[in-house]
Amino acid sequence: MEKPNITTGQQFSATGRYMSSERSSDRFSTEPSLLTPLKWKSFPLLFFCAILASVCISCRSKEISATENEQAGSKNQQRASAGDITLPAPESQTDSFLKIVTKRETSRSFSDKTLSLQKVSNVLYAAFGINRPDKGKRTAPSAHDWQYVDVYVSDANGLYLFDAGERKLKEILKGDIRSLTGTQSYPAKAPLNLVYVVDYSKMGSGNVPRETAQIFGSATVGAIMQNVYLYAASSNMAAGVRADIDRPRLRKTMKLNKSQSIILAQSFGYPQ
Repeated sequence: MEKPNITTGQQFSATGRYMSSERSSDRFSTEPSLLTPLKWKSFPLLFFCAILASVCISCRSKEISATENEQAGSKNQQRASAGDITLPAPESQTDSFLKIVTKRETSRSFSDKTLSLQKVSNVLYAAFGINRPDKGKRTAPSAHDWQYVDVYVSDANGLYLFDAGERKLKEILKGDIRSLTGTQSYPAKAPLNLVYVVDYSKMGSGNVPRETAQIFGSATVGAIMQNVYLYAASSNMAAGVRADIDRPRLRKTMKLNKSQSIILAQSFGYPQ
């Protein structure tokens, strides 16, 4: 049988095929490199990419440096101000709401001119009316939406309780008690006096701490009072709030219960 002709560096495998005894790395190392021409052809492109990358990195570094310098300058300016910041003047001559706020003031002098029912309805709506009928929400906030403030209305004819839901003044008593809503002289002349009463029995299940309950009540009355002031300023009317009230005498006249407390009273009407 004729022996196969096996050249140097070759072996005959079990499958009958010739195999080189040289490692692939050895074989490729002895052959001319096919990549060498490509490297030299690509050199201009690689050089351009390197320059472009260098420019981008340089620009980014300048942006970061500028940002850091700006932040540092801002910090230095804040330090130089020693914590004081000068604000620009308010836009009270151009902003419609600020114009009203600018006109807000407390009046102690009122005309005895009678108010129309529309005017009375407007001021009571501003004070503590229902501005979201679908939810029964009011124009002034109350803790947990308990709505524990009752607005009483005193005029020359009698004393009434404002019912925001039915939009009615419910008569409590007949007769003029305006002079009892303040120790000063002007309440007796003002056409309308609002008495703000907090009913603590409306605060949840009655387990609110007394001090917290007083804070709740006072905060809501304060918001109602300011609503009246702002409506007066917007409609060229006059308003004046007071805490000087003979509370024992007024509460007896109003026939309030133990859970109710008089907080403030506020006059409303045409300016003198």
